Amino acid sequence: MKNTFQKQERLSGKKTFDVLMKHGEDFYQFPFRVKWMFTDAEMPFPAQVAFAVPKRTFKLAVTRNRIKRILRESYRRNKSFFYEDLKSKNRQIRVMLIFTHKEPLELQESDAKIILTLQRLIKAADAIKGGTKA
Repeated sequence: MKNTFQKQERLSGKKTFDVLMKHGEDFYQFPFRVKWMFTDAEMPFPAQVAFAVPKRTFKLAVTRNRIKRILRESYRRNKSFFYEDLKSKNRQIRVMLIFTHKEPLELQESDAKIILTLQRLIKAADAIKGGTKA
């Protein structure tokens, strides 16, 4: 698998975001609030992901954009095990990671947090698909 983060992997579209925010499952895994849902839509990748950094916490757009870049890079570097799990179970998922920490992260710290969050997302998805809520 190529280690890229292509446009089709990014969650986009107002209707998609609205449905995800209204009907999606959620959990908190520091430093993220994670909103997610399964989808039946045909997608070239098993997951579509978006990152959000609140303007209330980080006033400067430069800071918000830097945090999002770091998070996207961490996701790009660590998504392979997540994709393999989704493909093996023949699932497609949409995810939004909302950054809730009060301070920006560095890349190494972000890598560790993304890995933990994706592992927790796999467990939550398994619990929902199995019939119990995580």
